[in-house]
Amino acid sequence: DFPMGSKDAKVVMIEYASITCPHCANFHTNVLPTIKEKYITPGKVRYVFREFPTMPVELATAGHLLARCAGGEKRDQVIDALMRGQSDLVTQAQGPSGAKQALLNVAVSVGMNEAQFDACMANQDQLKVLVEVQEGGVKAGVQGTPAIFINGEKFEGPGGREMTADDVSKALDAALA
Repeated sequence: DFPMGSKDAKVVMIEYASITCPHCANFHTNVLPTIKEKYITPGKVRYVFREFPTMPVELATAGHLLARCAGGEKRDQVIDALMRGQSDLVTQAQGPSGAKQALLNVAVSVGMNEAQFDACMANQDQLKVLVEVQEGGVKAGVQGTPAIFINGEKFEGPGGREMTADDVSKALDAALA
């Protein structure tokens, strides 16, 4: 797990997400910053990010492996860069040079060299952990991403539209009450 916030928080919010999921990128860039500011940073909510690679699975898996290899705060920087640059990453992955150069650029931005990147992509132990996290998501009932759980209960956003910070805030406020 990659938690943020107080380990003593009354509420735990778990997000299963993929770096190739447009809805996850929207959540990451338009919802999570508000949730961090209002709930995570003040210690009211502990937030846990869990990987759930979606199509194209190979690209998502490589991006999540890169984040795991980067570790610590750099892990968050990798996820942020991949979410914010998702459209370019997917486009580049379909081009003649494939995804390696796009992912390598992110790796270099957090201090990795090409040899470290290549070793990361071949790291079977990290890949096994990633598969276990995804299998845990399936067992928890994840059918699509982003999937949000608040204190173990699946949070279903309003049907037919993207989750907003207000939607998640209402659910967190209810859990905190």
